[in-house]
Amino acid sequence: MIETEAIILRTIKYRESSLIFDAYSQSDGLLSLIIGGVRKKSAKISAGMLQVGNIVKLIAYPSKGSLARVKDLQMSHVYQTIMTDIAKISVLNFYIEVFRKSVKENEESVGLYQFLHEKLLSLDENDHLSHTANIYMIELSRLIGFGPNLQEGHLAFDLREGHSLGHEVVGQDYISEEVYQYFESLSTSPRDILPNGIAKTTRSSLTDKLIRYYRNHIESFGELKSLSILRALGSS
Repeated sequence: MIETEAIILRTIKYRESSLIFDAYSQSDGLLSLIIGGVRKKSAKISAGMLQVGNIVKLIAYPSKGSLARVKDLQMSHVYQTIMTDIAKISVLNFYIEVFRKSVKENEESVGLYQFLHEKLLSLDENDHLSHTANIYMIELSRLIGFGPNLQEGHLAFDLREGHSLGHEVVGQDYISEEVYQYFESLSTSPRDILPNGIAKTTRSSLTDKLIRYYRNHIESFGELKSLSILRALGSS
């Protein structure tokens, strides 16, 4: 039996009233589960509890070579602001999509669960969204093994090799000039000291570079569907 807190990563409708969903759990890492009857009007467990990004407590029974079947599910945390704030919803969807594309089945880590859990709670509590996507990607890269190696006084960053360079370099696989200065500030400054006056174009350029960084280090990372909405709402 699996009894754990978990974060919903993806849901798929199955047959008339069931849902198949992926969740990242505190105890077992990535889980693939099925819950029956949840889309019926008389269901004891509401399908709304399984919205992407929700933090839940669940009890499930694993099945060898198949989906774990959920016996019970309830909310562990109810967001106070996210679900009524379209900009925050766009950030949440970005967080979850990047996490889902980055964290593989065999990477079970309490540290990864705590990271995503804390990021979602922080998003619910705070209204300053300008740097959140970039900070998130920098911090997650450290947890999954390819965090940026920066040296003081350097002027550029190699997206393939993962380290800074002592000379300026321009190209699609490098971060340089004012985008590098912004990247260095986010990577090295305390979290309660965020840069001011950063142009939207600089923030967006760094997001694009970080996505390329992920693609260079994670096979089949692919495109991010959530990026266009995030960008349209000014959160990147």
